[in-house]
Amino acid sequence: MAQEITHPLKSCTHKVEDSFTITVKVLGEEFTLPIEKPLYCAECIKAYIERFATLCADCGKIIYPGQPVCGPSDKARHPYEFSHLTNFGDCNDYPGAVCGPWGESKDGTKGELIPFEQLARA
Repeated sequence: MAQEITHPLKSCTHKVEDSFTITVKVLGEEFTLPIEKPLYCAECIKAYIERFATLCADCGKIIYPGQPVCGPSDKARHPYEFSHLTNFGDCNDYPGAVCGPWGESKDGTKGELIPFEQLARA
């Protein structure tokens, strides 16, 4: 039976600024991210990314919830389990390696994970 994943964005009622920069820590690595036209507050977006993101085995950058992932390429330089699935750059571009969108767990638990692109207004 699938269990629901709860995350900080579902209950965010804080004041939302027009834009801000946050520093997040994912698997021990720190990243500074500019957020323009956010739909949620800085504190909740930071908590969400830190809880649900992972890092790419090939480029070492953040894999956000909802981004397509695959297994690492043969040239992977980092000790992580997945890579961005992409048609450009340093990450795995082998279409046969698709695992699906990041955020769906191996044990079948599903949640209402919000893709990074939907954390702000267009």
